[in-house]
This record gives sequence, structure tokens and C-alpha cells, in this order.
Amino acid sequence: MSDPTGQSSVNRLKYLSVIVSSALLFSCEQAHKTEEVASPKEMQAMIEKAVPKGMALDTAKVFMEGEGFVCEEVKGGIWKGRKGLNFLHCKREDGQMIKRRWEFALMHDGRTVSDLEMRSALVYP
Repeated sequence: MSDPTGQSSVNRLKYLSVIVSSALLFSCEQAHKTEEVASPKEMQAMIEKAVPKGMALDTAKVFMEGEGFVCEEVKGGIWKGRKGLNFLHCKREDGQMIKRRWEFALMHDGRTVSDLEMRSALVYP
């Protein structure tokens, strides 16, 4: 019979190693690669490349926050008119007077990214 306490410790250690390795991986790359992007099409392509379907949700969150996005978990929320969705909502505003708002919904199954959608808008003072 296995020790449930020992198994729990192993799971916590695995989780911690994923977080630490993700942080190290992304800290070695150029910070804020998306900082100068102005085109929604280009931003979508860059984020899709950096956060592919199947990526661990924790790793995706570390990347998005490293790019300056503020991310929060949404359960049973609304995205683009669809209700009852669970997703990681990441948002950032770039610019001075007239800002570009970037919003991403990282759809997931609780552990990995299953889809990624973006919306963008100009925000006037």
C-alpha cells in the first residue's frame, strides 16, 4: 500500500519544478518581445507561437505575465458573447495618450491550453 503523504509530496515537488523551470526558461529570453507590436495580426501570431495548444497552463501564465499581461482565472465567464467559459484572461494596455488594449483568453482543460483567442481595441482618454 502506498503512502498518500509521500505521493502528495512528490506531486508538489513536480509542480514546483515546472514553475521554477518555466521561470528560468522565460527569464533567459528577451524580456517583453511583444512590447513594440502594434498590429493585432502580428500580436496574435506571436502569442500563438509562444503559447501553443497543449502548453501547460502554468507555463503559459508565466510567459504572459513576463510579457507584462495581468492574468486572472475566469470560471463560468463570458468571452465574445459565449457564456459559461473557463479561461485564463490576460490583459495589457500599451501606449501613452491613445492606448492599445490587448486581451487574450487562454481556454484550457484545467492543466493545458486548448485554444487561444484575442481581442484588441484602442482606448482614448
